[in-house]
Amino acid sequence: MKLFASNKSDSIKIDAFHTNAEKCLEKGGSYCDTCNKELWADFKNGIAQFRIELFKSIKLPKNAKQGENRVRVIIGTSNSIEKFEILKFTDINTKNAIEKAFEQHELNTRTSAKIYGIPVNQQFEISIFVK
Repeated sequence: MKLFASNKSDSIKIDAFHTNAEKCLEKGGSYCDTCNKELWADFKNGIAQFRIELFKSIKLPKNAKQGENRVRVIIGTSNSIEKFEILKFTDINTKNAIEKAFEQHELNTRTSAKIYGIPVNQQFEISIFVK
């Protein structure tokens, strides 16, 4: 597990989040989106659209074997996919098709995860089933 290390600049941002959160609680009794300390990485039109774009961009070979293919994706701090790793694949041709899909620019339009407004890495895994 990697700790969230902060410097003086980050500490100022964190303090500002706490101040804004207190103001929100005083005004309306609940937190607003701007004082939410954790924001997950997001695709331009949501995760559902990411899946649609991903499955449209995978060009499977005719002889693809049935089964599960599993991919770990790491969203970096600069609003893009920093790394993807194919953890499990049914055959080498399917693996190559998935790699080509993830290298396309259309799948790389993201916003980074943030904690206290500071960009951080986030990872997720996705299964791609061939039937």
